[in-house]
Amino acid sequence: MSDINRSTNTHQTRRADSVSGSAGQEAGELRTFLIDENLGLLKQGREVIASLSAGEYSRPLEGTRAAGTVGKHFRHVLNFYQNLCEHTEGVLNYDTRIRDPDVENRPESALKLLGDIESMLNEWRNPGGSREQSIVIAIGNGSESMHRMESSLERELKFVLEHSLHHYAIISMVLNSRNIPVPPEFGIAPSTLAFLGRR
Repeated sequence: MSDINRSTNTHQTRRADSVSGSAGQEAGELRTFLIDENLGLLKQGREVIASLSAGEYSRPLEGTRAAGTVGKHFRHVLNFYQNLCEHTEGVLNYDTRIRDPDVENRPESALKLLGDIESMLNEWRNPGGSREQSIVIAIGNGSESMHRMESSLERELKFVLEHSLHHYAIISMVLNSRNIPVPPEFGIAPSTLAFLGRR
């Protein structure tokens, strides 16, 4: 190989390494940002759960079964985080949730699970502490109807953030209908809060 070819190959390798390193840094920064956003949202949930009595937390919404209870909505939100944090071998399935009745009926059980999730997310903020970037999403409960698709940890962190906001908005409406105060920012997307702050 000529000196010119060696020089060209070395330059291309260094450039590829530089691009790869830059992409990795950007992914790490995005991951940290999304983790912080989710931790902020979980903190909001913690404050609301801690403010409710067991009766308020587990009281059904009158006239409909669809909205369930405040506790069921929080349990549902926490189950999605739990599945994300505990997924193994790069495969994540939100359909195989635990659905622990204690978490949907007892505020203290929900707060315990929420704290465990916060700890796991905080571990991901440390260098080398986060899971693999590539994730396979499994869809369906039975093996015969199972489907799979590619995703990433960052994409799923964004998903659980938006999913939580949706349920927080429902919880906020339920509690407001019962004259139970909730923080004004509860259930509102950070982008919406930023938009409103600019007006």
